[in-house]
Amino acid sequence: ECRDPTRLTDHARDDWYCKCRDPVPFTRGPDRMPANCAYDECSDPTNANQCTGALTQGGQTCDDPSAADDSARDDWVCVCNTDATIRQSRGRATCPFDECVAHGTTCTDANQLCDDPTEANDHGRG
Repeated sequence: ECRDPTRLTDHARDDWYCKCRDPVPFTRGPDRMPANCAYDECSDPTNANQCTGALTQGGQTCDDPSAADDSARDDWVCVCNTDATIRQSRGRATCPFDECVAHGTTCTDANQLCDDPTEANDHGRG
């Protein structure tokens, strides 16, 4: 977006500048040059919380593959921390969750093995 703060007066020249559009917070470029409007969509808590909020128990990470590209929007993904190949565009991924990773010492401390028979079905937890 181009701004000229003195557009109503004819005597001020070369004072125009570029300004980023929403949702990028106000960022002004140097006079007569484009502004840097890169925007990481994961910096928006609404997006990030879908990946890192209580429903995922912290088992996912928000990733914006085009954070440096100011023209790309709505391409952020949630990525499973246990398997980065499992991703979901603009929402919580369905990640397998092995409860033995979190609670296995209960069994191993008693010289036993831990087994989570529903590991593949504990989706959304991790």
